[in-house]
Amino acid sequence: MPTTRSCWLLTLGGVRGAVTLAGVMSVPLLLAPGTVFPERDLLIFIAAGVILLSLISACIALPLLLRGVSMSPDEKLHQEVQEVWKRTAEAAIHALEAEDVAEVGSVQDAAQAAMSTELKARLMAEYREELESYNDSDEARALAQQMDQLERRLRLKALRAQRLELYNLHRQHLVGDEVVSKVLGELDMSEANLGHGR
Repeated sequence: MPTTRSCWLLTLGGVRGAVTLAGVMSVPLLLAPGTVFPERDLLIFIAAGVILLSLISACIALPLLLRGVSMSPDEKLHQEVQEVWKRTAEAAIHALEAEDVAEVGSVQDAAQAAMSTELKARLMAEYREELESYNDSDEARALAQQMDQLERRLRLKALRAQRLELYNLHRQHLVGDEVVSKVLGELDMSEANLGHGR
């Protein structure tokens, strides 16, 4: 059963004055014998006034009526999913921060330690970027989505170039079938991974 609040929301949120203005504008200028229709200008003025009054009242009343309205189940689900991704990214960052680089192997040389530190920093930067995307405004998210699409397109172009070069090398008999099969499989996996984004 519709509530009073929902009835007011539908009333104030509806189309403004299209039928009213169409009805008033359909009043003829002249009557049959050529005389001016009485008070036609007044009718148009009153209709325009009613339309403006309804617009102004909607601008004032709608925010008040919408205060405290609960979200739809889809919006709630989307918000919960975003919150879970945010918390999992935070957990990943904390786990990487707590990771001791020396723990990776018992005997490490300086090159391995530097490589581990660089990899850890790269992963943390990736998770921080993901975390920031959940805190951004809608405009920033749209820009990030455009950048992701551009990056995906460029990566696909690069993978196709690699594949073409691999075929050229194979045609010139510079690499064998086994090498082609192995490299092609890895290129296919990389391309398949590009299609799996959130």
